[in-house]
Amino acid sequence: MKIPKPSWSYGMQSRARSRVGAAPAIAEAVEEAAKQGITEAIVFGKDHTGFCFYPTEKGVPHPKLQVDLTGTMTAELHKRNMKAIAYVNMMDGEAGRRRSDWLLVSASGGTCNVPEHFADLCLYSGYLEEYLMPVLKEIAEKYRVDGFFIDTMSAFRACYCPKCRELYRQYSGKEIPADPEDPEIPAYGLYKKALTEKTVIEMRSELFKINPDLKIIFKHEGGPLMPWAIPGLDQVPVSGDPRACYPWPSFMANYLSSFKITGDVFIERFLRGWGDRSGCSRETMAYKTACISAYGQRFCVGDRLHPECRMAPGSIAAMKYIVSTVDEINRRLPDCDMDLAPDFLALFPSSSVFGKNWELFGRSGRFDFDGPGSVFFGLPILLADAGFPFMIAPEMTFAEHLKKDRLLIVSGASWFDDKTNATIRNFVFNGGKVLFAETIPQLTGGQVPDYLKVSAGETPWQQAVYLPPWRKTETDEEKILCCGDVLDLRLNGATPLLYGYPQYDFTLMGGGYNSCAAEQSDVPLLTVNHFGKGKVWFLNAPVFTDYCDRALEHLAWAKTLLRKIHRPDCELVSPAGGLEVVARKSPDSRCRSFMLLHHGSLRHSLRNKPFRMTEQVILPLPEIPVVLKVRTGKNQRVTIDGKKAPGVFRKGVMEVRLKMDKTWKIVNMEEK
Repeated sequence: MKIPKPSWSYGMQSRARSRVGAAPAIAEAVEEAAKQGITEAIVFGKDHTGFCFYPTEKGVPHPKLQVDLTGTMTAELHKRNMKAIAYVNMMDGEAGRRRSDWLLVSASGGTCNVPEHFADLCLYSGYLEEYLMPVLKEIAEKYRVDGFFIDTMSAFRACYCPKCRELYRQYSGKEIPADPEDPEIPAYGLYKKALTEKTVIEMRSELFKINPDLKIIFKHEGGPLMPWAIPGLDQVPVSGDPRACYPWPSFMANYLSSFKITGDVFIERFLRGWGDRSGCSRETMAYKTACISAYGQRFCVGDRLHPECRMAPGSIAAMKYIVSTVDEINRRLPDCDMDLAPDFLALFPSSSVFGKNWELFGRSGRFDFDGPGSVFFGLPILLADAGFPFMIAPEMTFAEHLKKDRLLIVSGASWFDDKTNATIRNFVFNGGKVLFAETIPQLTGGQVPDYLKVSAGETPWQQAVYLPPWRKTETDEEKILCCGDVLDLRLNGATPLLYGYPQYDFTLMGGGYNSCAAEQSDVPLLTVNHFGKGKVWFLNAPVFTDYCDRALEHLAWAKTLLRKIHRPDCELVSPAGGLEVVARKSPDSRCRSFMLLHHGSLRHSLRNKPFRMTEQVILPLPEIPVVLKVRTGKNQRVTIDGKKAPGVFRKGVMEVRLKMDKTWKIVNMEEK
């Protein structure tokens, strides 16, 4: 297997006062990419300020444009047999300033139109058919680009403009709900999803009339920020720009690895904004490259051209170093067919973003650490720190990765559609194992999946629980406080396995948590139900959500739980986590490869804002002693970064001891 070369975005978000193309060196910029073996690049067609970077008859040309950036760069790419993907933003400040009736209107009646910058527009106000589609068609016809990278931004959000209100009245006879408690919210969510699907299908259809081979990507759609099956998802990669800090690059790459088509992890904020490379060290670039490459995904580098339309020296150096890092990783990987080999499959539920039955489609806050998705986010962080190989898969891909020797974990799912439920039900019935945690999902009709055999009261039982010790010798030690809602769990046929300890007198202490009660509660903490040939566990404690705070005590307790339920093939044993292992093996299991990532020594911004959450890798990295344990059944030849290394084989397990002192290492094993 080989990691794909990065894709390069020659970005040009611009304001009106900036001169564009005063001293162009476009051919030279493309030639630099060609020298590095890059085969695809993003060229800018229209930015979110609303300016087109070519002589346009349909849009608004940049007022100080001195060169046909879109056309010249596309021609230079094609001259070198490289693909040109045109960036077009669905938002448009200039259009909003010229046509206020096109502005997207919020539930409160407000609009967003930032002076000299972007504006949120409504696709159904006339903007899509009168302006945006003509611009897209013009670029496709004029330059024969190979595809579009369409930045959706706020395009699919709920809108309360007169046109949208009229459309919904025609559909339902009702008003668009504005109050979050309005009973019409679920119906509107389904309507909004269907309308968005229809819009995407029509946009694709119109562009395919010009070129049926166009690759049309809608940024973020299908990814963890917007986990839904947007039309065309089976034909193009999913792409999105995660925050440029831990754990987003590897989290995004892991998620995308569940799709059949290699995805793009689009990172554009290396330090403090577009074009700021002053503190972007080579090690920082190597780290992000490794996080993406470990899962076999493509690094789409969101660079920025100098306004003169040339590559800055820092961009050229970054391109060379990122490509050289991918090349080095490829040299270290075995030259044979290999597939990812996760021991755990973490289901990413659509309800973590869109609520029950898509009710929040078009209005939900996007998935984040402390947003609605936090009930899921702690799970992959814990699995990484535990040293277990795992895969994150949304509902649209997880069925392809279900295996009887792989534990499915479902954390934070409040709702399943019938297809997802049937897939899990059949998996368990035929011998699969599933661990549910923290929430009991409802089905479309409101019922609970019949294979769980538990239910819960309408209100939480407690706001925290103390976890029971696994060993008798721990009985007198301080018990682990797990913060978050604990369900008032009822048994409907499931067998209780563990009980937790409530807070003293079942109450808080002031504004904080109370001491641990002396006796266990009668509300189950862990249950199991045998269904067909398989088993289903339910963990009634927010262990994964609470691990967003990364308490080592939670990690140790959860690792023990997971080992009791499922015996993994691989484990990277380390003192305190901060590492990640990605496992691969050949179809005949004779060849195995493990890429180890070092997440330590990262210097983060303290401002929790998307455009500020960045990091730098600080050298030297802390040296972490680790043991890689792999159940192989036979003795193995071991190499670490291409060099022979010792290993110990005992009782069917291969053990390799090493020190993690760099951002990534590759351990390969082959049967002797």
